[in-house]
Amino acid sequence: MNIILNDEYDYFLNKKKKLDELHLEAWKRVWAACEESETFHDNPEMEYARDDQQRYSKQIGEINELLSKIKILKPEDVILDWKVKIWTVIDLDIDWEEKTYKIWWADTSLFDDRVSYKAPLIKPLLWKVVNEEIEVTIAWVLKEITILNVKWFDEK
Repeated sequence: MNIILNDEYDYFLNKKKKLDELHLEAWKRVWAACEESETFHDNPEMEYARDDQQRYSKQIGEINELLSKIKILKPEDVILDWKVKIWTVIDLDIDWEEKTYKIWWADTSLFDDRVSYKAPLIKPLLWKVVNEEIEVTIAWVLKEITILNVKWFDEK
């Protein structure tokens, strides 16, 4: 059972709705390409549309799989103790450059603005506190990281 926040659940539903629309459009493109051609081979329009349809179908399947195994967690049920953990947004100073990351539980490419807690940069930071300094080796380069801020996803 995966535990997610309500905004993540809404995000999944909205993403699935958009993917459903794109999936339907891809099917329409496949159908139109089939009607325009006498043969199915050597029809690049149909192949591109079919590839899109399959990609959208796979992403919809991933979301359905995630949604089938979740429990929604209310933010008031969790105490923020200024430690880096899942469902937090962290501001970091990495070698004098400030960056912000949203940490969450899933390893998937569906979300561009979120990073898994298993990521090489994030894993060493888990359970560290604000103003703590950590040295992390990423791609054979030693990085000095300072945790500047930790907050919940919901905080604006």
